[in-house]
Amino acid sequence: MSLLTIPRPLYQRLLDHCREEWPREAVGVLLGRDGRVERGYALPNVHPDPERHFALDPVDQEEVLRPVAAGLCEFLALYHSHPRTVAVPSPQDLAGAAGAGYLLIISLAQEPPDVRAYRIDRGQPLPVPHRKGDGMAWEWFDLR
Repeated sequence: MSLLTIPRPLYQRLLDHCREEWPREAVGVLLGRDGRVERGYALPNVHPDPERHFALDPVDQEEVLRPVAAGLCEFLALYHSHPRTVAVPSPQDLAGAAGAGYLLIISLAQEPPDVRAYRIDRGQPLPVPHRKGDGMAWEWFDLR
């Protein structure tokens, strides 16, 4: 994957989710194929310090990954917000994104939000391009 394409309305849903969770970090998962996002899942942040970190509930994570296990789509990205800091991954972000194709960070430290995508290679974040796509099919699941 060299480009992450997110349907424009789903992109807006991601921003809305992050704003709704402020000052807590929002977290979710993006599924699709060939770098094209088809499904977005807003999940609860279960970390004990949700204003500075994120964590997924293992039961929620298993539920969300069922379509991946069934071969219907791929796990493309883990997304989360930085309510007060820039969209650069922290060491904790990198550890939490293990296994994701991309890590998408949405910084609410400025308006409009700064959205950046990274591919994690051997524990190192490598910036990758992302874009908003038009005319793409998509689904949104709010599991908070």
